[in-house]
Amino acid sequence: MKKVMCQDLTPAVVALLVGAALAGAQQVPFDEAVGRLKLPDVSARTSALRLLEESGYPEAGVPIAALLSDPEDRLQRAAVYVELGLFLGARIEMRRHVALVIEVRDSHPAAGAFDRPWSSLPIAPVPVGVVTAMLGPIWHENLDFRIEATYALGILGQLEETPPPPGYRAVAEGLAERLVDPAPAARIAVARVAGRIFRRCSAPCEVAGLDRLGDALVHTLNDPDRGVRLAALDALADLRWGRSMQAITAAYDYYQKGPDALAYLFALARIGHPASAPVFKAALSRKEEAFRLAAVEGLARIGGADAVTAAQSVGAARSRGLQLATAFAETRSGEARAIDRLVQAVDEGPTRLQARDYLIEVGKGSAAPAATALGSTGPETRLALIEVLSVVGGAGELPAIEALQNDKDEKVAAAAERAAMRIKARARQ
Repeated sequence: MKKVMCQDLTPAVVALLVGAALAGAQQVPFDEAVGRLKLPDVSARTSALRLLEESGYPEAGVPIAALLSDPEDRLQRAAVYVELGLFLGARIEMRRHVALVIEVRDSHPAAGAFDRPWSSLPIAPVPVGVVTAMLGPIWHENLDFRIEATYALGILGQLEETPPPPGYRAVAEGLAERLVDPAPAARIAVARVAGRIFRRCSAPCEVAGLDRLGDALVHTLNDPDRGVRLAALDALADLRWGRSMQAITAAYDYYQKGPDALAYLFALARIGHPASAPVFKAALSRKEEAFRLAAVEGLARIGGADAVTAAQSVGAARSRGLQLATAFAETRSGEARAIDRLVQAVDEGPTRLQARDYLIEVGKGSAAPAATALGSTGPETRLALIEVLSVVGGAGELPAIEALQNDKDEKVAAAAERAAMRIKARARQ
């Protein structure tokens, strides 16, 4: 398992007594280590956690989940980071200090991983028991740690175009309850996580309790803190929450211009509801390029020949971003050749992330063209294409990805290895 050193993390220090596990050489069977997690002695449970962490087996995630509600606070905190490391395949290193204490220093590893939106997808599916157990630490009394725990939940709980297990009702309802946290930073974390968990839920996203979460996010659009409002807006866009359209449209009409108006228009564009078509068509004539871009994206998601015609009316502009959005609209309408333009745009720095996200949204249809382009691009482009394939690729793309596991660029080689593991894990589902 790769090691990730946690530098400059949360003000809260995660400390735990490590006992005999740090002494090292002792070989303990997996089942015996799992059994030790239930012992009343905290040092025995700590030793077992350390041994299971070092094993690197995601199978350890379910028994470790019991420690997420452990009465020993330091052990509960450590368990959050161990779970995160097991399913990301990147061990979060906890350093040894005097008195056999290990600490995760002040650097917010969960929040940092969350900010890498596609790279933070777990390698293998996370058991629902682990996800629901993560709901406990998000109520922790320490602000910094409950924010970290919230982001860890957001990483581990992400759905990937699969029907949500029944346990996700507790996830939706738990997040709805946490949107009233007294700290704005915590409310922002909860809103962001709500969107992240359900952004790739298979449509229609049928989760008992999702109505409660969606409505709570709509209510949060009235939060006194602007950062919280924008986080809730982003989450509603991720959820494609149609019942939020009236409130979002009203806010867009209220602001009319500036960054807030643009944020609300992009949210409508990401939801892509046909009822928003008049709003998008009106925005096509605005002088601000960003508003026209949002309008083209919204029409692309609505789909149909009318959307393509409208997109093409502005796509001929010199703006590379608008041209790319037009290619996205054409791809969504079934124009097969347009996807090649999206792939080519990944090789251009200014449009790389825009093109990457379009390709991921297009889905499996972008996998083969992205794999074909892997061999003739620079390292940054290869990284972006590998990221696309880690989300939408299948067995047919594995040879092209595995060929890069020995790439001269270490980041490319590591990303290819991770993408290959994710594709193989999906194939086993």
